[in-house]
Amino acid sequence: MLTSISAYSQDRHYWYQQFGGRSSMLGGAVVGDVRDNSSTFYNPAALGFIENNMLSISANAYNLGYFKIDDALGEDVDVHSYPFLIYPQLIGGFVPFTKNQKWKWGYSLLTRNNSSFTIFSRYDDTRDAIPNIQGDEAFVAGYEIQATKQEQWGGITVGRKLNEHWSFGTSMFVSYKSVHGSERVFYKAFPQTDTPKDLNGNDVPFYVAKLGENRFYDVPVVNLIWKLGLAAEYGDWKFGFTSTMPAINFGFINFGESQRELEVSNLNLEDIFLTDYLEIGRQENNPTSAKTPLSFAGGLSKKIPNGKILFSTEYFFAVGTHNLSEASNYNVSTTPGLSLEREPNLDVAEAYKAVLNMSLALEYQILENWNLLTSARTDFNNHADVVYEEEPPIEPYYSPWDLYHFTLGAQHLGEKSNLTAGIQYTIGTGSSEQYQNFTDPDNTTIEGILNPKLNDMHYQYHGFNFTISYTYMFKE
Repeated sequence: MLTSISAYSQDRHYWYQQFGGRSSMLGGAVVGDVRDNSSTFYNPAALGFIENNMLSISANAYNLGYFKIDDALGEDVDVHSYPFLIYPQLIGGFVPFTKNQKWKWGYSLLTRNNSSFTIFSRYDDTRDAIPNIQGDEAFVAGYEIQATKQEQWGGITVGRKLNEHWSFGTSMFVSYKSVHGSERVFYKAFPQTDTPKDLNGNDVPFYVAKLGENRFYDVPVVNLIWKLGLAAEYGDWKFGFTSTMPAINFGFINFGESQRELEVSNLNLEDIFLTDYLEIGRQENNPTSAKTPLSFAGGLSKKIPNGKILFSTEYFFAVGTHNLSEASNYNVSTTPGLSLEREPNLDVAEAYKAVLNMSLALEYQILENWNLLTSARTDFNNHADVVYEEEPPIEPYYSPWDLYHFTLGAQHLGEKSNLTAGIQYTIGTGSSEQYQNFTDPDNTTIEGILNPKLNDMHYQYHGFNFTISYTYMFKE
């Protein structure tokens, strides 16, 4: 067996990505207490309380992970990898303003999602895979995935202080999301001799029995996303409340493509020996769109001697089955002389379940101008099963585990600049049924592959993320 797999970041988690040095090391527990350029994402209302113009020169993350799936494609057919990724978190700042200016403006460019999966698994053994031929045959199975999701947000933020205690603000983001991938599974069996014989001892031609399916999709989407916020300060307490609106699609510029292919050769299916069958469906210029959940977040912080305790939580509503790419007028072809056995579903669909995440953090002064930052947060998987009536649609590959993040970092507070650095450790576990089973002992024939025994596969994820951020302040 030969296997390899890699995964960068996580595509099914709302809180995997954090933005800005301090906010990252506090695990995003800053909805009530963010007073830097990351407020454009966490709480736009905080702009009303910010007095110094500031620019984030860099906020980069370096991610090293270890990931293993036990029994991923059959008993003892495991996959694992050590992925590494560098990506920009946040570039942002404020339009210069004076100390007593009522309306304050900010801007930001951030990497909201950056995930990539590359899976290759091949399995070989010897078994009685073709019942019509004497003896055992060589059996080969393979599973391949290449899938990427990238999402960039760019936006402007405006905030205003209402009075001594309250401020409000809003951010408007334009997001570009690209979902691209291909998936291939194949099974092949062939005699181990040049002169195979049938069960009656008669010579038969050498042939290869095979079954395979390919899927491909490319979905670009441009959206408009609004975030509203309130912020308050009362003595040692700070509070924040935000709401992120569902995305508004720019459908007139969103078009994608999808394809499915089924190939069958020399298989006995339902007592019919099918020599060759090929089915290809392809659709270009599909209208594309992407739904995002309505969410509400709240947070607070409390001053303690030499520091603060911070807490934030966010609830994401469920999003039902929806098409990222909706196909029509299929271009379907099949082997000449054979009828089309099915109409392939070329839609690309997803669904999200409701998620509640929480984060608890501590900011503590350890030396003059030096703060210790640490946090713990949940990051639950938002995948929900796609609902369909007949043929299933194409569904982009997703990471299936729940995650828990722990951070430890330090921030140096300079007169005109802040430098923040720290590390995040992530652990994830979970289990689900196998997608394919190459080693099912009850279905050794190649025809039996169509009805495999689905055992559980178990996930382990460990990740280390190093973040460094530099912020420069332009004082009045």
